[in-house]
Amino acid sequence: MSEAKHPESGPALSINTNRYRFALDYLHATNPETRAEVVFVPGEALPDWAMAEQAKRESDTLAELNLLPLDEAPQSEGKRPVKGR
Repeated sequence: MSEAKHPESGPALSINTNRYRFALDYLHATNPETRAEVVFVPGEALPDWAMAEQAKRESDTLAELNLLPLDEAPQSEGKRPVKGR
């Protein structure tokens, strides 16, 4: 099987794990053989092509989240956070 890779998301997410064997959420996908739209419900067993799609989407989501600054919160004008209080 393949691995989903994104330089922004750190280590690659492997779809060989049991994590992707079942749908984590509603997964809307297109069957590559029939081109039919398919919806998998949470907990439903996934075929290999759907496992790969789920891993790719999770990797893409993690990459987007890593672009957000985690420690920058909006502050009131003229006020700074004080550490130790």
